[in-house]
Amino acid sequence: MFVEITRGSAILRELDDLRSLSVRHSVVVARDEVASALVREDLGVLDGDGHAWLDIQWLLDSGAARGPRWSQDFSGMIGFAESRGWVRDGRVRAHLEAVEM
Repeated sequence: MFVEITRGSAILRELDDLRSLSVRHSVVVARDEVASALVREDLGVLDGDGHAWLDIQWLLDSGAARGPRWSQDFSGMIGFAESRGWVRDGRVRAHLEAVEM
């Protein structure tokens, strides 16, 4: 699953892939624009280590229509992340990736 950041939007994609979590942005979108988009959309924040911290409730709400099985699998993903220390203050850590779009 990933959040795609463009100039002007943040869209959650590939919700059925619960084995990875990232924030992807075009190489032409500056890091400060990514940070602003996450805050503006109330999705999360960037840290100084090349990661984003995404709001768990927003992710859960975004995928809830996929049904109880998805919610259960999502909870498993968050449980794994928590066991690795990747959950804090209601947020989960995600990789930040600059990609060609």
